[in-house]
Amino acid sequence: MTLQLRGKALRSAYAKLHSLLIQGWTDEEIAEEIGIQFSDYEILKTKFFDKQSEITREKTTEHTYVQYMIEQKACIADLDNLIAEYDTSKNQSAYVGAIKAKSDILDKIIKMGQELGLVERNSDSGRLVAGQAIVNLTNVELKQFVLGEIQAVNEMHLRYGDQSIDQIDSGPIYKPLPKAPISKLDTGNKTKRKPPSKNSGGRRVVRSKV
Repeated sequence: MTLQLRGKALRSAYAKLHSLLIQGWTDEEIAEEIGIQFSDYEILKTKFFDKQSEITREKTTEHTYVQYMIEQKACIADLDNLIAEYDTSKNQSAYVGAIKAKSDILDKIIKMGQELGLVERNSDSGRLVAGQAIVNLTNVELKQFVLGEIQAVNEMHLRYGDQSIDQIDSGPIYKPLPKAPISKLDTGNKTKRKPPSKNSGGRRVVRSKV
């Protein structure tokens, strides 16, 4: 039955098979969904894999990377929807987790491009992000930096919420310095006087050295 599929019918069977495999359906479930015997399904699946292998071999490295980016950016689009939903629902832990997942995907896109030789590894050594030089950071340090920036944004959101910028209390603009103790003030040429002795009746007694 399967071997008799040609043209549009065969392409349609391939497309449905591909879609169901991605969704995690079992072979038995797919055969039943397509409406063919399991032996015919195995032939169809083998022909589909052969076709996909042929397409993969014919693809250039650039085209493979472009396809990879398209699929990864589809994941990012889904995460953006979740981030907006979590931000509205004030689910902070899920909000931060979704942002981190998005950051990880962007990191994978760059690394894949570097491994394929399509993205330059050497970056401008003077590049700064939020005042931090990131070029020479290790992966662990870079992730810590990214998480720190996310945490800072999260803290600002917790502090100010959805207030308009013209409604936020900026707090005191000037804070006076604390007064220094008198003993630490500059007295110029004046000599600091000692308190009178209790045994001198209020007068300072100068004893002879003889």
